[in-house]
Amino acid sequence: MASATVSDADDDHCSIATPATTGIDAGNDATNMPKTPPETIYGSPNHFTIKPRSGATVLIRSCSSGELITLNRGDVFLAPSDSPGCAEWICTERDGKFGFQNRVSGSWLGNHDDDGNVKARVFHFKGMEEFTIWNRNSGYVLKSRVWRLWNARDHPIGVVRKDNMDKLVLDGESAPDPETWEFLEVA
Repeated sequence: MASATVSDADDDHCSIATPATTGIDAGNDATNMPKTPPETIYGSPNHFTIKPRSGATVLIRSCSSGELITLNRGDVFLAPSDSPGCAEWICTERDGKFGFQNRVSGSWLGNHDDDGNVKARVFHFKGMEEFTIWNRNSGYVLKSRVWRLWNARDHPIGVVRKDNMDKLVLDGESAPDPETWEFLEVA
């Protein structure tokens, strides 16, 4: 059975700006609203350290760059808060595993291609969309399960520069210092 995927024509745009913070009339379309950095709306970066809870909408920020995991037209990458795309993820927890569903597209973070590039192109929460979250001194490490033949291992999610973008990848076993992440509950 084929799974549903996000088409390139889908618009994954969302804005964390609000009329109260931008001065724009509340009747305007949200897609035309300028974006406001999450720190301006939600407080200082110190509020980014919470562990996500099921049902919460969160921003996921890289501790090293300060950029947010963002989805735009099916591509997952790190971007500043004022970039096109949607950086809001609805957290689900099931049997100790976490999943992150994009608030606008409805697709789930995590499925990956043969090169280990993390995607968000499916509409189900199954094995490749499940994450374990490990507490680390400066944030959390996200790990995703990878199956090789009959062997399954959890690999940390990292960041690499590809096509002029910081994309999410499975770091594999050799990552001595995996990327750490911070979470901010926004709704």
